[in-house]
Amino acid sequence: ALATHRVVVKRPRKAPCIDGPKPGYALDGKSSRYDIYPRKALKPKAVEQAPDL
Repeated sequence: ALATHRVVVKRPRKAPCIDGPKPGYALDGKSSRYDIYPRKALKPKAVEQAPDL
């Protein structure tokens, strides 16, 4: 399957980023880092409004 919203790459914490575009953001842990490459924005779910009484 192809990624439609984001690609997440798990890397060693001190490893350089993969070649190509820079990650949109990264989540760091004790021994690992997750580089997140956004593809397109997620649309928020529509909020249903309660009818006026």
